[in-house]
Amino acid sequence: MLYSHRDLKFAPERDRLILDLCRDRRVLHIGAADSPFTEQKLRAGLLLHARLREVSRELCGVDLDRQAVEWLRDRGFDDLVYADVTRMDEMPLAAEVIVFGETLEHLGDPAGALRSLRELMTDETRLVISTPNLPSLYFFAQLLQHRETHHPDHVVGFSYGLLVQLAASCGLEVTDLWFTFLDRERIGFKDKLWRTLSRRWKGLAETLLAICRRRP
Repeated sequence: MLYSHRDLKFAPERDRLILDLCRDRRVLHIGAADSPFTEQKLRAGLLLHARLREVSRELCGVDLDRQAVEWLRDRGFDDLVYADVTRMDEMPLAAEVIVFGETLEHLGDPAGALRSLRELMTDETRLVISTPNLPSLYFFAQLLQHRETHHPDHVVGFSYGLLVQLAASCGLEVTDLWFTFLDRERIGFKDKLWRTLSRRWKGLAETLLAICRRRP
């Protein structure tokens, strides 16, 4: 199928989008510990779960990394549970928004995870997925140098069209999609240039963020 980027949205900061979507909502946060960068991101003020605590009405975080969950619990994060998203039999809270950020690409069975979450959703629940955009300028520049660099835990990857198709195959519909960027402590010249180019050619951006609902 042919997919056009022309009418899709661009936003320079992923976290601002997510925080606005979760403000005053009951939120389930999948992959909340953000391992192995938990300590680094918490220290820098970039741990998404800590930021969600400031805006959500009610929050529960889920993560498969028991050590990271315990580390955060020792620092006052009592809203975290250890669980496998592909084997969740029930929702820890009646979530209005499920945040599934930078997790899908780590899973050997991403379709199984999405189907599992769909079974926990109501018609009003919104699922927010963010994942690296494989056709981004970063990956294109790497290919020009005859190489690739990936996070060691990433096992699958997505473009806009492939993410939409995966969601549809799991009984979900993408209602909104942004090309965006992860938040960072410092943004250098190259990153600023990348963002500038992505305002014009959205498909070059670093990250995809999709909002999904259950298909009838």
